[in-house]
Amino acid sequence: MSKTTNLISSDLYIVIDTSQSMEDEAKTLSTALSTALKQARQTCPSDLNVVFLGIEGTFPDTVFDKTVHEYLVENGAAGAKFKSRKKGSLPSSGAQEDSAYAIEDVIHYAPWRPGAQKNVFILTDEGPLAGGLKVTDKSRKALNDTIKTALDNDTKVFSYLGTTPPEIPYASKADEKAMIAEYQRLAQETGGESYTFTKGINGFISILTDAICTSQIPQEESLEEEAESPTDKAPDDAKTPPETADKPDTGSPNGDAEPGGNSGSASDICSQASEIIRAVNTLADVLKGLVEACGPNGGCHCHEPQTPPAPARRPCKCQQHKPVPTPPPVEEESAIEPKPEKETPAVKPAPEPEKEAPVVKPAPDPEKETPYTELDSIYAITYYDNAFTGNKGDNGDIYQHNGDSGDLAKKSIDNQHGSGWSNATTSDGTHYFGWKGNQIYRQKEGEKFQYLRGLSGGDSKDAFAFRKDDQGYFLSAREGGKIYTFKHPETKYSTVQVRNAAGNAVNVFTNDTKVIDIAFDADDRCYLLDSSGRLWRVDDTHTTDWQAKYLCQFASVAGAGEQCSYFGLAFDTKGQVYLAGGIRSNGQAKRFIARSRIDTPDKVELIYDGGWGSASYGNLSSRAYPKLN
Repeated sequence: MSKTTNLISSDLYIVIDTSQSMEDEAKTLSTALSTALKQARQTCPSDLNVVFLGIEGTFPDTVFDKTVHEYLVENGAAGAKFKSRKKGSLPSSGAQEDSAYAIEDVIHYAPWRPGAQKNVFILTDEGPLAGGLKVTDKSRKALNDTIKTALDNDTKVFSYLGTTPPEIPYASKADEKAMIAEYQRLAQETGGESYTFTKGINGFISILTDAICTSQIPQEESLEEEAESPTDKAPDDAKTPPETADKPDTGSPNGDAEPGGNSGSASDICSQASEIIRAVNTLADVLKGLVEACGPNGGCHCHEPQTPPAPARRPCKCQQHKPVPTPPPVEEESAIEPKPEKETPAVKPAPEPEKEAPVVKPAPDPEKETPYTELDSIYAITYYDNAFTGNKGDNGDIYQHNGDSGDLAKKSIDNQHGSGWSNATTSDGTHYFGWKGNQIYRQKEGEKFQYLRGLSGGDSKDAFAFRKDDQGYFLSAREGGKIYTFKHPETKYSTVQVRNAAGNAVNVFTNDTKVIDIAFDADDRCYLLDSSGRLWRVDDTHTTDWQAKYLCQFASVAGAGEQCSYFGLAFDTKGQVYLAGGIRSNGQAKRFIARSRIDTPDKVELIYDGGWGSASYGNLSSRAYPKLN
């Protein structure tokens, strides 16, 4: 697939149940709209068309100032063909709560733009067929028909189920859960998202921003991810805004992973033989290491079972490597003591030549002696916005740079999903990256992209990294130290909270110190970087309450009249620090990578300059976890 620089076209019809109980949601959503659209333009710019419609009614002083029926007729549809029923034809406000039929009418008769992604967002607080607070066979059939219509017409459906008035509660908790499950089913089976029970403007800003960004994902791609996800999801899987609840697991393990995750330790010499081969200088050293691992007699010690072994062991990978043949021993000649001959006078031996003084070699420099390997490769994701302008063609792509030199090696990921920011790499070489701020994908080089619904949505993902045990962490700078964590390849997450250590010279997660990237060392300590180059460290990341200690501030690499922003942080195996970001001057921008050390932050060397017009780099990642002081 060739990469395009054109914005994705997306049509989004937001349809609301106009019964009296939804008026508050309509007003709050209208207030939140301008902010949500502004955030969406920043995090996921697109060619967006949004239309707001009410089901057989409107709400004064809101964006819902036209009915579905009126709008569709104005655009050439014949009202006699509509499934939704006219106001007053059903008891109470039933026609105004005909959500299932209204969705179908919009799908069939709205003036969709050619080539645009098609999306309908339904907001209601009751059942999909003339309202009601109980799922019935008729309402279930109506929703089945709506799902079929959406699938037949390549349309994603998003759902929001609000709270019912206190005076009209559900008859039971089971009825409430069943209703949540129905709207969740509607969204999941059409490739959309489902939301429940938010309160306040911030919640609706989050929902609208999420829906607008997710609306740009093709339905086929969303459904492929759903097909790989578990199907027996509880009603509570419907989303609530990130600031009020954690999203549960809706993702699926990587198809390449074995059940239960990795079958052996990351340090297992057999499973890591290829890494050893790349990490040492000569083949002889590699073979020697493998022979030592497998035993002198070829016995397999690389996957010792935790339970009593089976009668016959399956040979492990290290047995596939033949040991270096040992040369046959040289037989020693028997010592023969010559008999002295009296007749022959003793011959004085000739003096030995003077021996040259031995050359004393200097102690090897470990940094020069130990070669750089693929573990030291630095992965940088490109970033373009209004501040860092330049080449849009590779926005969101991930480039591999060589350790130490910073030389550009290759493009590792051709991100055909749009703009990028966050970037992290696992021990098995899987790249995780943020698309348009808050949509998370992963991919191994040369394999298919996988959209991770369970990690997506909410605020933008400003920092992303993995510990050496493949425990993943990501955060939004706007959430005040709240970090989301999950275990690769699963996508079910929990959260930890970062607080400032006592006596900090500079505190983290203030208005002036928003964390922009993170990285880990060999002792599982977490390092947090802000855009001005300030660095903090969390010593214990195996708790849910992290204490961040301020360490230092790296010097800027900007020249005279230039402004430098740091957006990426990574290490190599020797403990060198790599920093990436963008430099701006006179309306132009360029990406860069610099190198430094934590003990000498005033010495920062620019090792890669992308040139003016190359925009910026975002997050950095590597698979190196150095031992740091």
